Amino acid sequence: MPRTTDLPSSQEINEKSDRKAEQMDSQSDALEKTVEEVETIRDVLAKLEFNGTSDGAEKIEQSVEGAEDATEQIFDQQDRELDETQESNKEFKEEMEGKETSSESDLGKLSDAGGRLENESAVKEFLSAKNEALRQIDILKSVVDRSRQAGEKSDLAQRGFQDRVRRS
Repeated sequence: MPRTTDLPSSQEINEKSDRKAEQMDSQSDALEKTVEEVETIRDVLAKLEFNGTSDGAEKIEQSVEGAEDATEQIFDQQDRELDETQESNKEFKEEMEGKETSSESDLGKLSDAGGRLENESAVKEFLSAKNEALRQIDILKSVVDRSRQAGEKSDLAQRGFQDRVRRS
């Protein structure tokens, strides 16, 4: 019989799922701000007239391009960090899917065994156990679904940001 003290509680699982979703949202927000900065720099560069002196125009262009390069480097770092968080979320989701499958297997075993019992007290306890297994399955399904949705939302936003930065 497994030690239940080694297992996370429903609350801990829900909180971890929420933290991962919040982290991806926060990282996506930071990425979006960096994309907006890249676009602002590019827009300014495209609008500059460079009608002063040749050496002045060259220095201005180099400085603005330097700002663009530096901001793109920040974007790349934030992009990698978001990738890591998305991978962690994916691993968590897969772990929860495993727990869901295990809980469904336990429910089947409880149902099979409960059908062979005649003692009213034992039947009542097995019914209680089956109800708890169903509750666990519902919680895990919800966590898996929320983790999947958060990952898909984050991935979609990230691809859009990458497209905006990569086009020159």
